[in-house]
Amino acid sequence: MQKEKKYWLRLTRTCNNRCVFCLDSQTQNGTSYSLQYLKGKIRKGYDSQFRGKQRLILSGGEPTINPYYIEVIKYGKQFGFDKIQTITNGRMFYYKKFINQAKQAGLDETTFSLHGHNSELHDSLTGIKGSFTQALAGLQNALNLGLIVNIDIVINKKNCNQLLAIIKFFHSFGVEEFDLLTIMPYGRAWGENFAQLFYDLTDFQPIFEQVLNYGKKNNLVIWCNRFPVNYFENKEYLLRDIEKKLYSEILGEREKGFDRFLTQGKKMKCFDWKRCQYCFIKDFCNQLFYFNNLIGNGQSEIEIFSRPFCLSDDNYKKVKLGELLKENRLDLKKFFDFYLANLHHYKSLRCYDCIYFNKCRGLAYEDIIKDGFKQLKPIL
Repeated sequence: MQKEKKYWLRLTRTCNNRCVFCLDSQTQNGTSYSLQYLKGKIRKGYDSQFRGKQRLILSGGEPTINPYYIEVIKYGKQFGFDKIQTITNGRMFYYKKFINQAKQAGLDETTFSLHGHNSELHDSLTGIKGSFTQALAGLQNALNLGLIVNIDIVINKKNCNQLLAIIKFFHSFGVEEFDLLTIMPYGRAWGENFAQLFYDLTDFQPIFEQVLNYGKKNNLVIWCNRFPVNYFENKEYLLRDIEKKLYSEILGEREKGFDRFLTQGKKMKCFDWKRCQYCFIKDFCNQLFYFNNLIGNGQSEIEIFSRPFCLSDDNYKKVKLGELLKENRLDLKKFFDFYLANLHHYKSLRCYDCIYFNKCRGLAYEDIIKDGFKQLKPIL
C-alpha cells in the first residue's frame, strides 16, 4: 500500500503565545504570508503524479492567526488535497464561529499544542495568561464538531513529573493520540530558559515507562519524538521514523551548516558542548567530526565496530575512507548513508552492567526494529 504524502505549509512567522521553549523564536518576525503566496505554494506542493492520499499540514508560528486561514483551507481542499490538518495552540478555536468556518472550509484534523492539564502549568509554559482556558474550549469545540484531534506535548522540567496526569486528563475528553516531544536546545529554550526547562532524562525514564504502559493498556496512539532509543525496550513498535527525523535534521535544517564545516572548516552555529549533550543528533555529529579528522590526517582505512560482543566474536570490519569522499573531502550525503548503514547503533539500558560497555556501540538500529533489544545478552 502506498503511503500518504504530506506537504507542510507555513502560514505565519508570528504567534499569539510566547512559549518558553519555542524553537521558532529566532525566525519569527511578526508577519503572515499573503493569500497569493500561499496559493502558489499549495499548487507547487500538490503532486499530480502521486496516486495515494495527499495531506496538507498548516503550520506557523501560529497558522490560525493568518487572516487568510479559512481561505487557505478551502483552496487546499478544492485543489485536491484529501486531508487538511493544522498544528495549532488552539486559542482561535475558542471562537465557535471561527472553528465552524474552518470545518466547513474542509479542515479534517487538528493537532493541539497543550503542555499542561491546568492553567497554572500550561500558562506558565506558553507565557500567556488564559491560554489554557481558551485552548481547552477550542479542543472541546473541535471534538464536538467531529474533527480528528490529537495533542502535542513538549516535555520539560516543569511538566515531566506530571506527564501521566496530563495524558489521563486529555484522554478523559476522548483524545486518543499524543505526540511526546523532547525539549530541544534551540531558540528560546536554550538562550533564555535553560535552567527552568532542561531535566535529567535518566530520572524521567520510570515516568516515561508508566506513560507508555498506560497508552498500551488504553489503546492510545503515542508518538515519541527524540527520546533515547533504549527507553523503548520491549516496546520497539513505538520506534517510528527515527531515520526520517535524522534525515530532516541533518540533510534538512542543518545541511548548510554541515556543508560549511566540511568545505570551509567553519564552526557550526549550533556547536556548543553543553548544548550538544541534549541534542538528538549528537552521535552523528561526534562520528562526523571523528571521521573528518581521520581524513584530514591522511588516513585511508579504519576498523569500525559492527556487532555486539555478546552476539558475535566478529566485532569489527574495515572501511576504506575514500568511499566517503567527494573532491577529496568528506561528503555529507555519503557519510549520512554510511552512518545509517554502519554506525547507527544503540545500547540497551541493561548494557550498562556489561563488561564491554565502554568498547561496544550496541545493536544496529535495523536489528532493533527487526528483533528488539531482547537479543542482547550483557556479559557480566
